[in-house]
Amino acid sequence: MKMIKTTTLLLFSLLFITTCDEPTKPDTTAPTVVITSPVEDATLSSATTIRVDANDDTGVDKVEFLVDGQVIGTDTEEPWEHLWQVSYYADDETHSILAKATDEAENIGQSDLVRVFVSENAQETPTPISPANGEIFTNTTVVNLTWSSIAGAEEYIVLVSSNSEFTDTEYSIITSDTTVTTNALIVGQHYWKVRARNSVGNYGEWSNVSLFHYWITGEMTDQDGNVYQTIIIGTQEWMMENLKVTHYRNGDNIPTGYSNSDWENLSTGAYAVYNDSVTYADTYGYLYNWYAVDDSRNIAPEGWHVPTDDEWKTLEMHLGMSQSEADGTGWRGTNEGSKLAGNADLWNNDCLENNAEFGTSGFTALPGGYSGSYNVMGSYCFFWSSTEYNSYYAWHRILSYGTLGVNRNTNNKPYGFSVRVVRTVE
Repeated sequence: MKMIKTTTLLLFSLLFITTCDEPTKPDTTAPTVVITSPVEDATLSSATTIRVDANDDTGVDKVEFLVDGQVIGTDTEEPWEHLWQVSYYADDETHSILAKATDEAENIGQSDLVRVFVSENAQETPTPISPANGEIFTNTTVVNLTWSSIAGAEEYIVLVSSNSEFTDTEYSIITSDTTVTTNALIVGQHYWKVRARNSVGNYGEWSNVSLFHYWITGEMTDQDGNVYQTIIIGTQEWMMENLKVTHYRNGDNIPTGYSNSDWENLSTGAYAVYNDSVTYADTYGYLYNWYAVDDSRNIAPEGWHVPTDDEWKTLEMHLGMSQSEADGTGWRGTNEGSKLAGNADLWNNDCLENNAEFGTSGFTALPGGYSGSYNVMGSYCFFWSSTEYNSYYAWHRILSYGTLGVNRNTNNKPYGFSVRVVRTVE
């Protein structure tokens, strides 16, 4: 009986063993990995996406991206890719890219090396944000410069200059921030630009040049109670508008109402309004003959005077003319006329208003024409100086819509021109 039981138990055990499943074999197959971009021997100069094909029988768990043996990123889902900031790496050198894929069993497969060349100027370029191009700041010396942040930038280099060629530097700074405060600028126009440098010493291109203006403005009241805006330009304070006074400083009337033929024969002070329409006066002021400018009763309010020919030269040289240019006659200079002009809507379209530095001085010369010829409004402005040339002529200035410079010449004293007044800044 015992033998039967033992035999039965043995047969049962053998049956059990022969009917159990075979044990699962471990996964030892590594994923296949191929770098599809960039290709071998590619030259890179900006951020580049590394793209990989990775395949495995049981699925890829992650892909690591290596440059020069260092892991720079990991992706855990398709598409397998990583944005490589090329600017972090030295210029003019070859760098090796490798990709490694890991499956769920932690088998690791790796790609072939892909060698690429990093060119110069791999660092990206920041963009100026504030001030807006052409923005005007008045009566403050504090201007905040702000630009876009660049990934990987270790520092930014900022330059501010009074000219677009940056031949003189008013302000420069190296900073890790994306904003700086300037507080020692001179009155006038200012150009600025910024570039970035990363940790391996790569410099990006300079940003676009942006322009802003710093003006000190004020007010002047004439003997009729008219209030004008003024601006400091260099060592002078000028009206930003044309004079429209009807009385001399002592209260005497300045005569008006003459016909064109009467104007030609005048030898005493007078004023007119363009085309005899008073609606023009608010914008363009009045037109005065030189006798009103020269009258001892003074057309200018207390503390101010009509500029001499030399004072016009001082203004022009502050805006860029050389002494020899300023001393010349006819059309002189480069674009000082465009700098002096303002309010583009009033000027006929041509090179004067299309110049990049149109209106940058704040002087705001307007195309008010002259008396006796009422067909040049929009095209020309004429300004008297107080300097006599001879008994018939006096020095004056002309701006033209079709010329960038400033005309210095003499003209007949009876002509009616616009007038600005000036005073020296102490």
